[in-house]
Amino acid sequence: MRFHSTLTPVLSAVATVALATTSAAATGNNCPAPFLKLSSAHTGISPHSAPETTVLLGCNPPRGTHKNPSEACGVLERAKWDLKNLKAEDSPVCTMEYSPVTVSADGELDGHEIHWTHTYDNSCLMLRETNNLFPSPPRVPAQQKETGSNQP
Repeated sequence: MRFHSTLTPVLSAVATVALATTSAAATGNNCPAPFLKLSSAHTGISPHSAPETTVLLGCNPPRGTHKNPSEACGVLERAKWDLKNLKAEDSPVCTMEYSPVTVSADGELDGHEIHWTHTYDNSCLMLRETNNLFPSPPRVPAQQKETGSNQP
């Protein structure tokens, strides 16, 4: 009987972990259900796929790999968890450079299912329009112009 009483809590904990793992796998976003996966990448500037920057964000309490989870959670709360409602709170001046950046948000956060993708003309506009919610995409080296010579 004593063996049974110590084994029950252990089995309960194992079942809870298994259920949480199954739930995360079912969402298909490769991160635990209470996190939002935020990604950004330069797109449309090269025939090769661009590297992506990805962070995880959790709220209540703010946590994850985002550089400022508290601020990011506030941005989401002000948008009422709908990224279509994001509005620039700052107005830094951005250049007219065309270097498209695509961002995506996937996951579940505070009971809100979020799946959103949008492309901005450049990373400055993306950071301004999303209030730094998304990570900066990796820098893309300046493309070399064809000069007609064999020099790189």
